[in-house]
Amino acid sequence: MLDYFRSNAQSFGVKCIFGLIILVFIGWGVGSFTDHRSGNVVATVNGEPITINDFERAYQQAESEAITRNPAMTREQLVASGLGESVLRDLIQQILLQQTATRLGLGATPLEMRREVEGIPAFQNAQGRFDPAIYEQVLNNQRMGMAEFERSLANQIRRDKILSILQDAAWTDPAAAKRHYDYLRQKRQVSCLFLPASAATAAEPSEEDIKAAYEARRQSLAIPRKAAVEFVRVSPEKLVPAADISDDDIRRWYDEHPRSFVTPEQVKAAHILVPLTPDADEAAVKKAEASMAAIRKELDSGKSFAAVADAHNGPQAAGRGGELGWVERDKLVKPFADAAFALEPGKISDVVRSQFGLHLIKVEDRKAAGRAPLDSVKDEIRADIARERGAARLSEALDGLLEAAILGTPLDKAAANFNLKAEKTGLLPQAALAEALGVDAAAAAPLMKLAANMPLDTPLTAGETYLVCRVAGVEEAHTPELTAVRDELAKTLRKEAALQAALEKAATQRKELEKNAQGASLTKGTMDRGGALPGYATSAAVSDAVFGTEVGQWITPVAADSTTQGQGALLCRVDATEQPDAAEWNSMQNIMQQIATGQRAQAIFSIFMRDLFKNADIKVLNPDIVTRKAG
Repeated sequence: MLDYFRSNAQSFGVKCIFGLIILVFIGWGVGSFTDHRSGNVVATVNGEPITINDFERAYQQAESEAITRNPAMTREQLVASGLGESVLRDLIQQILLQQTATRLGLGATPLEMRREVEGIPAFQNAQGRFDPAIYEQVLNNQRMGMAEFERSLANQIRRDKILSILQDAAWTDPAAAKRHYDYLRQKRQVSCLFLPASAATAAEPSEEDIKAAYEARRQSLAIPRKAAVEFVRVSPEKLVPAADISDDDIRRWYDEHPRSFVTPEQVKAAHILVPLTPDADEAAVKKAEASMAAIRKELDSGKSFAAVADAHNGPQAAGRGGELGWVERDKLVKPFADAAFALEPGKISDVVRSQFGLHLIKVEDRKAAGRAPLDSVKDEIRADIARERGAARLSEALDGLLEAAILGTPLDKAAANFNLKAEKTGLLPQAALAEALGVDAAAAAPLMKLAANMPLDTPLTAGETYLVCRVAGVEEAHTPELTAVRDELAKTLRKEAALQAALEKAATQRKELEKNAQGASLTKGTMDRGGALPGYATSAAVSDAVFGTEVGQWITPVAADSTTQGQGALLCRVDATEQPDAAEWNSMQNIMQQIATGQRAQAIFSIFMRDLFKNADIKVLNPDIVTRKAG
């Protein structure tokens, strides 16, 4: 849920916030609001309960995500795959991490909570500032109370602290990172022979073959459930169009908000930098000072500041001529800012030392603090007022449309009351329906469970827009009759038979080539591990075969897709191994070290969790709910 708020939801209204933002955590520290009697508890972890509600919420989310990834997967197959057991294990893991954090004294302070909440885009207004009203509205729309959300957030902070400790304990030998890099970036030079399946002779599939293939492939032939949805998009901008905001409204807003659109004092600056670390020793400092003295002499001799800057600045120091452009005081490190804002235009500073090194600063121009004129911000104010007024009507519109959807009132008529329009999709499977609505696949999942003419009793969110939806029609999941797919099945079987014939021919030819490859029409190529052989589609089977075969040997024939001849059988002789370039390693070693450390941290975490599980008192009180035997 927290990841959803951080990455998907957006603010929908503009609010004016004055003074300090005070976040009051309602319900902080309040005890559980669920009944923990054994009949309502799935399992306990060291005495702490996992309620049926907790489990069902997590299960529904996991089920939805699994079906989104594989629409052909049925709920019965998910049950058989052990989804319930996996969900329960994840919930147990979360509680064990929370308990460990508490035992280690790793809490979530109010300041940490405040910073985390204020940083979530879903709770910010159009100016990117946290808005308590939006915070409350978004949680209401997600049917989540503040206490529940903040408990979840606090637990996430505690878990992150544990993971940080484990990460700090991870260390990897640089030589191991180098060996891993050499393994990944190693190349193979090969000589190849391709036998296209189209040239192979294969028997025509019989009716018995087609019927057997139909029975064996029922799951892959299944057509998932489809739904057609009637919906209304609701957003502040649609409820109150910007064109409805008068010039008088704009002027009044501008006059009533004198602190808006104020720009701080700025200078247009350039600099010359001699890099020097904060902890540099005396010898390094003297060397940097000598370099800066020489640069000062060049400037005193009449050379332009821009030319000297280009001659001495590193590639990351500044733009051409040492340009930094227009900058504000609070965007600069303090020593640099103090010197720059003390200069008159055209003047060059004395040597200034910052955490980055030694600077010579030139101020080219300056702007006093001021407020943008009304004409330059009129359109922005117009949009803000419209969005704010629309946000004030948002709850009314959503309540009215939801009521219409539930009562069966035509949505187009209900939408017209708010100057909105109803739309309708065709019959679509879940992924396509989500794309048509502009939401993620998990958000569309509840619609796929509804019968025709049934409303969704809560709005969906799509960025800054809310959608009120009613299912207009459904097509149940089904497997088409054999007569409908017979021709396509026969075509597939012919292709498979032809490919098998090509592979068998290639196996015979391999034996001949191992004895004598002279005169064979071979093509040369070089491939990366996991990459594509030139002229062929990327194939894990081809890569595994080539990199799993010794130099000088022929691979076992594998199926491959030629970009010019289609599917067929590929034979390759591994001619040589090509090691990665040393210069490339120098540019990648830091990244590879980080990857290796991350893998090491994950291994440490796995061992850590194994021990937590081993030593925990875990009791499953309602196993039938986990295995889905109870409805």
